[in-house]
Amino acid sequence: VAKKFQSSIVSLSLVSCNVTNNGLFQLSKRCRKIRTLSLINCAALTDVGLVEVLRNNSLQVIQIEHNKHFSDLSLETMAQNSPNLVRVELNNVPKFSNDGIASLSDTRKAVGNRRIHACQNVSRLRLSMLDNLTSDSFLWMCTSMRSLVDVELSSCSDLDFSGAFSELKHLTRLERLIVGPTTREFQTNETSLDDMADVLSRVSTIMLKGLRGLDDEHLGYLFDRTDGNLKEVILESLACGTNFVESICTTQPKLPTITIKGSGIISDKDLRCLTSVCIHLKALCIENCDKITEAAFTRLGNLRKLESFHFQAKTLNVTSDVMKYLVKAPLQSLELKGIIVTDFHGFLALQPSTIRRMRHISFEDSVLPSP
Repeated sequence: VAKKFQSSIVSLSLVSCNVTNNGLFQLSKRCRKIRTLSLINCAALTDVGLVEVLRNNSLQVIQIEHNKHFSDLSLETMAQNSPNLVRVELNNVPKFSNDGIASLSDTRKAVGNRRIHACQNVSRLRLSMLDNLTSDSFLWMCTSMRSLVDVELSSCSDLDFSGAFSELKHLTRLERLIVGPTTREFQTNETSLDDMADVLSRVSTIMLKGLRGLDDEHLGYLFDRTDGNLKEVILESLACGTNFVESICTTQPKLPTITIKGSGIISDKDLRCLTSVCIHLKALCIENCDKITEAAFTRLGNLRKLESFHFQAKTLNVTSDVMKYLVKAPLQSLELKGIIVTDFHGFLALQPSTIRRMRHISFEDSVLPSP
């Protein structure tokens, strides 16, 4: 394959295959125009093979996932040989550490007082399930990668986000941010909360997952300081309730997308308030929230722009009667998981135009009526 397509291959993706270092070496020896490289779940590969590819190609996009052999040597080689990198995704590579991430911010050369960093053009960075990363990595990342627009820092167990937002706020182009979960508790002092609020006020998409220490009052404080800029809010495994909902209704009445998963305190009343005020919602997702019953959805009729409605019940306490509140919504995607489907009358009552536009329906883990 490498011999035949050596002059044309610009994108290489190897997923769950038994390719060896020698195979990767042969590819890199012949294919020197590779700009996009994805290595996912290729257990036999080590630094030896990856370093050869990195030395022989100037990558723009790299995705490395599920490998226990790659080390910081690969990241250092990438920083030295890939000045045009714009996207870096590293997921579940246990040997990657702070030193490897620091190498991405190394100075490649200096022009007067100006420093040109190794990966200064990276606009999308995803670091996930890297347990050797600590908060020191934020300093290097935010100092050198000033072009970052999209940052995901998820499931890195040792990351302490308490001081992270004081660095993240220097990323002036940042539009999308995903953080958490982590085993470290978020220190909710005034400085940390203000830094976090500063970042939230500038991004358009925010996803907060499992940040221990943040409660409903803190979330209310944070979203009170946003200014209507948000396009998508995703909260997962956080205690968001009345304070959070009141803040969203006050500062983000035109919010188009919201997802709330695993909140133990959000109530029917809170959701009725949300769907009464945020009538511009196009996508609403509520999953595994302990206190939510069918009564939470009586105001869904206000959402005349709703294209996507996803709901997953924690217990079998919601029936398909919820559909009567959605008959006028221009739905394209509908998920009702873990509910009791008593009949399909509500679905048949959807407007003909909605039925024609519908692209996705799911009744996963739901109890359907007998045929």
